[in-house]
Amino acid sequence: MRAFVLNAQGAESNLIADEHDYRSIRSLAISPAAAEYTAQLVTGCDAGAIRTFSFPELQFKSIVHRFDAPVRQLAYSPDGKLVGAVVEDSSDIQLFDATTEELKCKLAKHTHHVRSIAFDPSGKYLASTGGDGAMAVWDISNGVSTGLQPTWSSAKLLKDAKGTPEQHLHRLAWRPDGSHLAVPLGPNITVLAPGKWNDVMSLRGGKTTDGHQADVSVLAYSPSGRYLASGDISGRVVVWDCDSGRPIDS
Repeated sequence: MRAFVLNAQGAESNLIADEHDYRSIRSLAISPAAAEYTAQLVTGCDAGAIRTFSFPELQFKSIVHRFDAPVRQLAYSPDGKLVGAVVEDSSDIQLFDATTEELKCKLAKHTHHVRSIAFDPSGKYLASTGGDGAMAVWDISNGVSTGLQPTWSSAKLLKDAKGTPEQHLHRLAWRPDGSHLAVPLGPNITVLAPGKWNDVMSLRGGKTTDGHQADVSVLAYSPSGRYLASGDISGRVVVWDCDSGRPIDS
């Protein structure tokens, strides 16, 4: 694992940590701590281990948990108190206490393996997608516990994933101000408004557009929220203007 840090002169330096027994790292997340000395990095690998490191020093700290399957995604809650984990072939979302590193609870709604999770910027919602096209949103503003039910769900919102788990990640993206949730929908992207969870915008793909022709897999908003970048399973990346709903670059 390698981290690149920009110093005051703009030059890059790197730090290396090798604690995963040469197994591929599939996911990582950096804590949103305000103070640099409290920041940490969590990683998940094919061997099923979740490890923590100091950041940016990358000094190994601990093994949070070992699963029997690869860890596909990790995500911190905005306050840094929770770490969510997606494990291959598991239909549950695993939530860990970031301080004690204990398994806090499992959220169970999906009947197929979970593909991705995303905390909204305010920490009120946790959204998830499943490999069967299902999507769910939990209201976690009052805490999390096993048995908590989604505040909203759709059994078939997403198109069935045709790619491998490495290709078709079904990654969601919250706009930085929390006003919208972008969802991959085949070669298209649908934008939902929290609360009513209605479709407020559709970014269209297809052969007759400048958008995607292959299924969209990953999404990410710019810090300002004006632009949305999307990547599909063919490797193409498109940048969208969120005001006009049109692609500006690809």
